[in-house]
Amino acid sequence: MGRGELMTGYVLTMGPEDKQKTIDGIPTREPVFNLDAYWVKEKDRDQYVAAGLTVVDHPTIIATHLTEIVRNNAHELMTRQETQKLIDTVSATHPKVIEEISQNQINVGIIQKVLQNLLREQVSIRDLITILEAVADASSTSRDPELITEFVRQRMSRSILKPYLIDGILNLLILEKTLEEKLINSLQTSDQGTYLALDLAFSQRLIERVGNEAKRAMLQNIQPVILVHPVLRGKLRRFLERYIQGIAVISHNEIPPQIKIQSLGVIKLNES
Repeated sequence: MGRGELMTGYVLTMGPEDKQKTIDGIPTREPVFNLDAYWVKEKDRDQYVAAGLTVVDHPTIIATHLTEIVRNNAHELMTRQETQKLIDTVSATHPKVIEEISQNQINVGIIQKVLQNLLREQVSIRDLITILEAVADASSTSRDPELITEFVRQRMSRSILKPYLIDGILNLLILEKTLEEKLINSLQTSDQGTYLALDLAFSQRLIERVGNEAKRAMLQNIQPVILVHPVLRGKLRRFLERYIQGIAVISHNEIPPQIKIQSLGVIKLNES
């Protein structure tokens, strides 16, 4: 699921493109997010730290890489059997929630898909009672795992956004209005659900532009987060995850009123 190489006697150095010119090292790629990086001699570490560059040692590289591999693939470990074990645990202490879910004809498979959807986007399922209560509330109007997942995410918005806050501020990338409208108009529904029906050339331009903005944010040690219309959120995230690692997509409905937001940039449809 993952692979990387370490150089003995060297540390990994990364930074904005304007500062990369000052790095005297061996070019490489950072293994987690595939960013441009350099191996520099360990004895020169302090001078690069003083210059404002990010310097990472071997244990941190390995730990970060392994953590991301587990996070990115945790949904594959959420089997029906594991889901049932979690339900049984909650049932012992909160039987009414499980009873309501059963009455609304929500089976283990639907709950499994909701938990997998959350894990796929690295949302913790530790607060299972809140998740299942949200499932119970949503199940009165829908049995669609995708719609239920969006309802659960809104209920969990504070915990979802917490990892992305810097000094209480949520830094966001925003889609240009014409781009967002084009994506919404491209949504199509099939037996497998709703998806973005984009032509190859447009898809490549979109991936490139989102990737560039994500890279710029990561080089500032900021987790890239894209803010989009609620109807677009899940579909855009599913589209991007195949090409760009470490990017989060949230909807307007997931931002509590007290959260301060700040724009990192606008992803544009047409750039000069």
